[in-house]
Amino acid sequence: MINVVSNNTKIPLDLVNEQINMMSYEEFLRQVNDDDEDGLEPEDGLWLDVDGLSEEIFNAVLDWEDMCEIRFYSWGIANITFDFQGRNITQYAVEERKPIEQPVASVQPVQPIQPITPVMPEPEPEPEPELEPEPTPVIEQLPPEPAPVPVQQVVQPQPVIQPQHVVQPAPVQQTVVEPVVEQNNYNNTIGGVQIVAPTVDFNNTGNTKLDPRIVGMIENDGDAMAKASNEPGKVILFGSSKGGTGKTFTCMACLYRFAKQNPNLRIAMADFDIIDGQVGILINEVKPTLRSFYMDYVNGNKSFADLHKSKVTNSNFPNVDIYLPPIQESKEITENTNFWETVFELLITNYDVIFFDSGIDYLGKAPISRLYKIANKIIITCNPSINSVKSVIKQLQILSGARKNDVFESSDDIINRTNVVLTRVYGEEQSDINELVANMIAKYSDIIAAFGQIDHIISKIQWYQQWELIDDDPDGIASTFDTITDLTNC
Repeated sequence: MINVVSNNTKIPLDLVNEQINMMSYEEFLRQVNDDDEDGLEPEDGLWLDVDGLSEEIFNAVLDWEDMCEIRFYSWGIANITFDFQGRNITQYAVEERKPIEQPVASVQPVQPIQPITPVMPEPEPEPEPELEPEPTPVIEQLPPEPAPVPVQQVVQPQPVIQPQHVVQPAPVQQTVVEPVVEQNNYNNTIGGVQIVAPTVDFNNTGNTKLDPRIVGMIENDGDAMAKASNEPGKVILFGSSKGGTGKTFTCMACLYRFAKQNPNLRIAMADFDIIDGQVGILINEVKPTLRSFYMDYVNGNKSFADLHKSKVTNSNFPNVDIYLPPIQESKEITENTNFWETVFELLITNYDVIFFDSGIDYLGKAPISRLYKIANKIIITCNPSINSVKSVIKQLQILSGARKNDVFESSDDIINRTNVVLTRVYGEEQSDINELVANMIAKYSDIIAAFGQIDHIISKIQWYQQWELIDDDPDGIASTFDTITDLTNC
């Protein structure tokens, strides 16, 4: 399916008979960076409308140029304020929506007018043809088609969130969970631990051959990293450099199981995705946030009692204090290093175990970078898409100090505390890809768990707060989440 990014509902004539995924500039950026969604994949290509395009969006797609075809196009005169670095931009006539045969190397204000004049020789009827094509059923109905599905899903389930509706779907729970057991094979192991993924041999490292050019593209400089067991500790960090890997859900599912099995421990959970935290949405609790503690902090009130006032509680996590980030990022708070050091110290000294969910910007945001340096157990989530694998391997190289960067060094000893969890593992028909992914990542970090497609359970948890569905699969996903947070050797 071709991804089309534009704030204009018109599409080029070349795409009329194609399956497209139409989205606005804002939706494109949100899906690229959204940590709780699958994230966009290049797949069959990307078409980008340059009219009104920002440099931020242009830079967001540059990483895709080696992996898919990217077409830049324009309707008439484009309003461009930055350099397109010599890339061709195909211009389409507004009236006929036909491609002009000669693409231009850069957008010029005068050039688009020249091909339009021969198309409409009579000046007076011009407004008529311009209006008629836009209501055409084929062109106008295609872009909005993907939108109605999520809109209906968002509107309908909301009343069901009320307690009386949560009880009613109970008979459905068994039918929802059973397919997970049928779809997954629990005989696969990694390090003696059962893996919830369809027929994946994670211990076989030599049977599958991969084109060395792809290896070079993903691993880039090919630096290997030493592996070591986790150091003892009680601070667990969930992170990933790629959005859409299921990081936040995996963190909260592990927290749910760990808290239920350790009712006598003092447990805290802190959402340190300080740009766009999603934990509050996942548990239907969005206030208070750490902003309230910051207001006390700047007034000199820096005790644990002051911090504790900003906690959030939830009935599904009865023995967990949850701390949420400010709803909107504030540089005043984000860049106050002493404030975050105070939060770290208060959490670590007043709870037995602390779960941290972090954002993808582990290099640019100091509080997130600091987390990687102080955490005792780091869980990196990765799905089997080539984009996710490339991004995570690059992150592992950076955390180890093997890839040059300005934040982490080998002396930080981060990689020895890091493990990978594979999410959304493919079914048996794509087991060869699963094996390739596992073999490549295993060179840089241990893979301690994996699970396949469990979207039906995730949806029930997100919309109806039915966290107990995890417990209904004790030999499958529940066991996997328990493995991830095993603190035996910590």
